[in-house]
Amino acid sequence: MLSAPRTPKGDNYSEKRLTDKNGVALNSLDVIYNGIAHHQFIIDDVNGIYLLNCDGYTHDITQDLLNGFECVGTFKELEHLFKCD
Repeated sequence: MLSAPRTPKGDNYSEKRLTDKNGVALNSLDVIYNGIAHHQFIIDDVNGIYLLNCDGYTHDITQDLLNGFECVGTFKELEHLFKCD
């Protein structure tokens, strides 16, 4: 099992407002799509902001990176997209 990257405590990641390419504010557990793969957007005050898909974690998330993604729903709605072999 992969472990999420650790970031220094004290950063309040849940207060950062990042958006998708359409300006839609992203919330933790939203699903975003970049035309290639779906990713789960996660905000965690301990582990930071990162993306999760079947290939693993992507960290060091910036607004520039997210400008290539579109929010397509919530993880609860789209959980079936994350059933990995």
